Amino acid sequence: MFNYFYISFFPRKTPKPKIMKKLLVLFLFAGLTFGATSCKKDDSCPEPEKPWAPGTWNATKYVESGQEQDANNPAVACILTHQMIFNEEGNGNWNYHYYDNNSSSCETIPLTLDSWAENKDKKILFIHFTYNGRDYDFSFTYMDETHFRWIANSNTYLEFTKQED
Repeated sequence: MFNYFYISFFPRKTPKPKIMKKLLVLFLFAGLTFGATSCKKDDSCPEPEKPWAPGTWNATKYVESGQEQDANNPAVACILTHQMIFNEEGNGNWNYHYYDNNSSSCETIPLTLDSWAENKDKKILFIHFTYNGRDYDFSFTYMDETHFRWIANSNTYLEFTKQED
């Protein structure tokens, strides 16, 4: 229980492909290319759609095996302290929290997000960060413009809600 969202920051025996990083670069390049060439000065272009990600997002719900977990449980309360901050510049911060059963304490790893990108058509948010010299890529599923989920499997997820300004 509660190990679904534990990130192993220890080296793996086989290197992880950098597919997500390549996808991020591809989405950013495509967005810049089409954004820069889609309208001439004479044309009246609609305002580009604002990205959903910029802002502060807090973990608000942890569901395991289809059941919402009790926030009074110390391990669940710890998981629900996750916070992500996405900047307009395409980077940000993630206060990653995990519950250490040995010390019965909530531990924090402050992470700097190197980049984020989103594909609203497919309702996906991608993030990339480096920790201890290793690259990590994750994707999250948007439910709408104020909620996304970090999905472990079909019945287990951590839901984030955008904090109002």
